[in-house]
Amino acid sequence: MLDNAKITMDYKELKLLIDTAEEGKKYMKRCLELQKILEDKTERKVLDAICDILINATHSAKATKEKQKCITECIELYCNTFEIPIGELTEDE
Repeated sequence: MLDNAKITMDYKELKLLIDTAEEGKKYMKRCLELQKILEDKTERKVLDAICDILINATHSAKATKEKQKCITECIELYCNTFEIPIGELTEDE
C-alpha cells in the first residue's frame, strides 16, 4: 500500500534529506576505511597471535614445561614487535 504512496514536501526538506543521506554515506565509508587500517596494524595482529598461542596452550599443553614454552614464545613475540628488551619484562622484582 505504501509502495505506491505519493508525498509532497518542500524542496528544502528534500534537499536536506538528500544531503544528510550523502553525508551518512561518506561517514560510513570513512568508518570502514579506519576499521581496515586498525585491522591491518601489526600490533593488533601480534596481540591476536599471542591470544591464539595462549588458547592453544591451555587446550593442548599438559606439562608445565610445555606451558612455559608457550608463555615464553608469547613474551618473545610481544617484545620483538614493540622493540622491548626481553630482560625488561622477565626481570625478577
